[in-house]
Amino acid sequence: MERLRLILNGNAAFSAISGAVLLIGSVAWDEALGLETWFLAAVGISLVAYGALLSWLARRPDVGAGARFATIMDAGWVLGAAIVLLGFPAAMTATGRVALFAVSIAVAGFAEAQFLGLRRADEGESSVATAG
Repeated sequence: MERLRLILNGNAAFSAISGAVLLIGSVAWDEALGLETWFLAAVGISLVAYGALLSWLARRPDVGAGARFATIMDAGWVLGAAIVLLGFPAAMTATGRVALFAVSIAVAGFAEAQFLGLRRADEGESSVATAG
């Protein structure tokens, strides 16, 4: 379970830092990304809040529940990004599409790491149950 805590804390840091950078740079990056300033600021605030939530979940006794939640949320981000990138390519500039794709790759990496960590934890619990 300690591995899951590390992954969740990494995800929390990535999310909070990305959100803060997006929030602080929303005015400067609106044209480059092709998105409205208010939208970038709202996404930034949401990511900072998500990072804080993940940090809190990483400290909870049942870290598995937090990892399941984060895996579902991260998978949702990746799915949503794919829908935007494939279904609405004109919604952003080329720079915006590249940025969304790059962030989504990182988010997919966290989702995969959390999923695999949960799987390992479940396998460890089942081997302990059969040994006892």
